[in-house]
Amino acid sequence: KTITVSESDIDLTIEKSSISFSPASPKEGDQITINAAISNLGEGSANNVKVAFYLNDPQSGGTLIGSGNIPAISGRSAADISITWNSTGYAGRNDIYVIVDPQNLICDASRLNNQNYQALVVLGNSGADLSISTSGIQIAPAQPNAGEQAVVSATVYNGGTQDAVDVPVNGASLAEFNE
Repeated sequence: KTITVSESDIDLTIEKSSISFSPASPKEGDQITINAAISNLGEGSANNVKVAFYLNDPQSGGTLIGSGNIPAISGRSAADISITWNSTGYAGRNDIYVIVDPQNLICDASRLNNQNYQALVVLGNSGADLSISTSGIQIAPAQPNAGEQAVVSATVYNGGTQDAVDVPVNGASLAEFNE
């Protein structure tokens, strides 16, 4: 009996730089699109390519957060696949793993390049965090005379992760601005 062993002409791969997120700087609760560009470095065409997305390393208990199927990837080309992930409850650093052909159904020249990950930082919901600095306050005229009306304007900064809407603004005396 003769057994012929031939090298596969398919080589599926996922590069770290081929994993991207939209929005790139999400806030907790955002729906995040995770995109992966899967390449076929070989000459042959790969059909029905399954791709799995995990939160954290699947070999260390990571959680499957989505999967999809690419109908075909021709030789020396690439194809994109995306899933949507709800980031509610995942503030902080999240390692998103992408595994190409997770069940090893395709005869692939190398399995060493079928997995990669990219870190995604999800901002926590700290709410609105409003502040005014003295450099953001303008008075016109700059030195009003006694009894003269002055217009005070201020730039309000939001350092939080949520929008501030319908924020009440209360007046203050000029003495408070001079403190």
